[in-house]
Amino acid sequence: GLLDAVVFSGGEPLSEPRLPSMIREARRMGYRIGLHTAGIYPLRLADVLRYLDWVGLDIKADAQGYDDITGRRDSHRSAQACLTQLLTAGVDFECRITWHPDWLDETRLLGLARELARRGVKRFAVQGARSCPSTPPARLLGAQAQALLRGWFEEFAYR
Repeated sequence: GLLDAVVFSGGEPLSEPRLPSMIREARRMGYRIGLHTAGIYPLRLADVLRYLDWVGLDIKADAQGYDDITGRRDSHRSAQACLTQLLTAGVDFECRITWHPDWLDETRLLGLARELARRGVKRFAVQGARSCPSTPPARLLGAQAQALLRGWFEEFAYR
């Protein structure tokens, strides 16, 4: 048919109390299920994980910079808990970061990526931060950094 999958995204879908029932209904209808999440609700992710075919997990920063980006103390812990669930569940997933050098310099970005690869992440994407969709990224990720990232992950994308 015209529609093969349903991806729940926008804002934070795990904040929607009816999400589990919506996912189950879409699954019952025969659709594959995807989820985009910032990883802020590990318990809610655990409730729906068995129904998911793919997850896009936003990683905001390394542990040192997470609180500054999210404005919440120890917020990296929730994202790390979600990552652990994804790694053990065997569901297909991608970790991605929206990168701006003022938020995380290239050296720290590479440190974060190296740690994700060490933990077993296979797919990683760096998305250049933009002030609006039609503008170029604030700064381009260097060619050497991109080459390192390509070597650390089975799949690497720079968007």
